[in-house]
Amino acid sequence: MATSACRVCGLATPKPLTGRPRVYCSTGSRRAAEYDIRRLSRRLESVERKRDDLELAIAIQEHESRGEWHAQRNAAMAAALDGQLERFRERLRLLLDDVEVAAS
Repeated sequence: MATSACRVCGLATPKPLTGRPRVYCSTGSRRAAEYDIRRLSRRLESVERKRDDLELAIAIQEHESRGEWHAQRNAAMAAALDGQLERFRERLRLLLDDVEVAAS
């Protein structure tokens, strides 16, 4: 039987002779992944809302000509939120993808 790595802990998951290959080594790992997926989804939604609010603030400041400092600060904050969004999305991709993924 060939094995692959569990997406949560990296332990070997035996490949069954028939049916779909296992993704997690145990029920505990599967539950941990489900929890992580829900947690990451909530965090992703929160960061996306913050990013949207920041885009609105930038647009308002540009319209009102409130000053360069505010625009620069908000642009830096938007870039930081973009980085956070990408990290959360990548982790979700690793947990949800159907391809085998090495443990990180």
